[in-house]
Amino acid sequence: MLELIDVRAGYGGSRVLHGVTMRVAPGEIVAVLGRNGAGRSTLARAIMGQLPREGEIRWQGQSLTSLAPHQIARLGIGYVPETRDVFGPLTVMQNLWLGQRAGKARTARPPSAADRALTLAQAFERFEELAPRRDAPAASLSGGEQQLLSLCRAMMAGPDLLIVDEPTEGLAPRVVARIGRILTDLRASGVAILLIEQKLSLALSCAQRIAVMGRGTLVFEGAPDALAGASAIRREWLEV
Repeated sequence: MLELIDVRAGYGGSRVLHGVTMRVAPGEIVAVLGRNGAGRSTLARAIMGQLPREGEIRWQGQSLTSLAPHQIARLGIGYVPETRDVFGPLTVMQNLWLGQRAGKARTARPPSAADRALTLAQAFERFEELAPRRDAPAASLSGGEQQLLSLCRAMMAGPDLLIVDEPTEGLAPRVVARIGRILTDLRASGVAILLIEQKLSLALSCAQRIAVMGRGTLVFEGAPDALAGASAIRREWLEV
């Protein structure tokens, strides 16, 4: 389980998170919604150790607060940033190979009876859109293909928790639906997912719990049905 207790973080002297407390259980999708500037991406970066933070962050009972990003990744936490961060000059296969190599170094991670790490063959079977482009430079892929590549690369290491930041930004509805199916399938295999998203429809369709952020704090947390009935919350913190 991922557990956050009174987490505060920011950039330089500017604080963005003002005490976030939440959890993500095994095999659960928790969607974090909110407008731009609410602190959602800062939350992901704080969990991954990419910026100074205060409070307590625990994964499976172990504190992450003092760990570096590579140490956190080796505990079985995958991260798909909002910038996708594919290596443009490298081919699709080489990008996936880097994810696979990273997974082999998880010395701090407890052994699992059902390791989810993917082989290249399994990756191209699960992400079939990438198979015809395996030898193409990642920079030549469409935005949707790059997002699928970033997701697939994170899955090469077989994470138990996947943090996905804005996976559908700027993508066509067909690709958005495809990403929703991928996340749902991952959850069914036991992967916990922290989904940072703006599209309410995607969150309502695949998440078991929804958290809404506003001004660096949680202003709502509950089941999708509860948010669907909370018109005041949606109007104040989500709708434009």
